[in-house]
Amino acid sequence: MIPNGVYLVGVLLQGTKLSGLCNIGYRPTIGGQHLVIEVHIFDFSEDIYGQAIEVKVIGAIRKEKKFKNLEELVGQIKRDKVKAMKMLSVFNKNSAG
Repeated sequence: MIPNGVYLVGVLLQGTKLSGLCNIGYRPTIGGQHLVIEVHIFDFSEDIYGQAIEVKVIGAIRKEKKFKNLEELVGQIKRDKVKAMKMLSVFNKNSAG
């Protein structure tokens, strides 16, 4: 089983390949009680709730962490996205040839 944390993922939605961040965990900063898997697709704003997607983990960003407040969490998510975009750039270069 994959450990709780934040991951760079590839997403397949109706034949379209996308990328994003995936959080697997309990959302400790907001007092979550249940294990959840959340996917944030980069540069995507369509409502796809209820649709099937395929998610493939490309690489680990960080372990699950409890932050002092939501501001710290939001700041970390921004840093996670920067790291993910760098990883994606390297991944795309390596898989192009």
